[in-house]
Amino acid sequence: DAFASRAAIISLVADHGESLGEHHELTHGVYAYPSTQHVPWIVWGHGVKPEVVTKPVSAVNFAPTLLALAGLPPMPGTDGGAHPRAGAVPYAESYQMSDRFGLAPHRVVADGNLLLVATPQPELYDFVADPGATTNLADQRPDEVTRLRAVLDGLGARPPGTGGTDADADTLAALEALGYVSAPANTVDPATLPDPKTYAEFLRGALALDRPNRRADPAETLAKLDDLLALKPDAFELRRRKSTMLKRMGLKGDSDRFDLETAALFPSEPRVWGQLAVAAAMDADFAAALAHGEKALTLGSADDATREIVVDAMFRVGREADALERGSLWMSEDPRNYGLAAVMGRYWLTKREYAKAEQFLRVAVSGPNPRLGARVRLAALAIAAGARADGIKLLLEEVRDFPGSVQARRSLARVYAEDGDYLSQLEHQRFLARAQAGDPLAHLDLAQCQFNLADYAGARRTLDPALARWPDDADLVLLHANLLAKEGKREEGQSAWARAQSLNQARVDAARAAAPPPEAAAGTPAAPSPGANTVASPAPRSAP
Repeated sequence: DAFASRAAIISLVADHGESLGEHHELTHGVYAYPSTQHVPWIVWGHGVKPEVVTKPVSAVNFAPTLLALAGLPPMPGTDGGAHPRAGAVPYAESYQMSDRFGLAPHRVVADGNLLLVATPQPELYDFVADPGATTNLADQRPDEVTRLRAVLDGLGARPPGTGGTDADADTLAALEALGYVSAPANTVDPATLPDPKTYAEFLRGALALDRPNRRADPAETLAKLDDLLALKPDAFELRRRKSTMLKRMGLKGDSDRFDLETAALFPSEPRVWGQLAVAAAMDADFAAALAHGEKALTLGSADDATREIVVDAMFRVGREADALERGSLWMSEDPRNYGLAAVMGRYWLTKREYAKAEQFLRVAVSGPNPRLGARVRLAALAIAAGARADGIKLLLEEVRDFPGSVQARRSLARVYAEDGDYLSQLEHQRFLARAQAGDPLAHLDLAQCQFNLADYAGARRTLDPALARWPDDADLVLLHANLLAKEGKREEGQSAWARAQSLNQARVDAARAAAPPPEAAAGTPAAPSPGANTVASPAPRSAP
């Protein structure tokens, strides 16, 4: 009603439908049957004549049609036409079966009421009479199969990664944030892959695993994966899932052996070597991570994660010059490789090159999925530069995305302690006491925070178990003395305070005995220490 008297155009379209179990697909993306490809397109408003268009229409006509209705020129270099009855032939494709399972992809073209699924054993459907695509007419109407295959071939559609121009960095970043960009698969001629219909039992089982089930028994899931891999041993995605499942079950040796078996099965597949590089990096075997990553790159991978791992491994094995050269080159080629930027920022932080570190870390945290710890390091630089609010904001964002980050929690706790905001500090100290149950400092800081909030009963509940575990910790004994004084036990407090001083003196003496000669001691930098994950001095301790 609001737009009835205005020259407005309102349009609604869907990007895809959902199978919801049709053809054993739970969601969308694997197949290209009408259940996921046939969507509504509604156009209303200025210059639109009421009618229903039943002829199949391609979504690439969407933008040209709206521009024409608005009286604007068409976009150059694009497909599609300015009317639902004109423009590109409706075409759809999904290469998920190729990438995930080594099966022929779905390539679909529509004309009139017919739809061709151009798999090795073709499928032809009358999607008006049979919208569920349940009756294959290919054997009954071979001439139509031939005609539509010629239409499909005339489109010149190529498999992903085999031509065209590269998208600009902003477009790639937007697609990545939406989950539509993944590691490029090894290019395979679809004509050489088996028809998915010959693996119907396998696909039913594989797609059933897509259903989220947090209560699934890992051993039962592993058994299902083994059964499916017995049907198709070269199903890359299922091999990757099995490797991950073995790791989750604590069977790292079995996982490593299985990964090497996968590499032998796919010697020219860069994703396999990239996966091996990731596994080695997680195990801190950086020499192996570097070797596997280099192999993936040699096989043609330009994957951001592989490049990140290679540069990181080079730094860690002492090849700094190579890491800097490679990292600088790849950052110039792809300024939005956020993970690589995090690696470069961390390196320059260890070198006390704070301006360079900040430059890379700002790139690292600008991406849709910042690496764990990148914001903590940037926060350290921000707070050291006096931008305290910016540093706290970065740390809060880190905790939001990584609730288990000890680095970020410790940094926030200490900043809040410095500011005297003990109530905000309390949440993080409680987390740290749980996450670092074996660290007396975590319990000390929680008890101190409770003490500073005048919650003496809470401080006592925290402190007593810690004292039982670490009775000779000078700081715990000192806080115990303070707490005794607050509890009105002055004499006991004085005795505990004297014992704390004695324990502290013993600690100082031991530290002096272990310290290097004065001439070998380095000065204290004014900026944050290299690679520091905390951003403030320890919480203040009370005196009796």
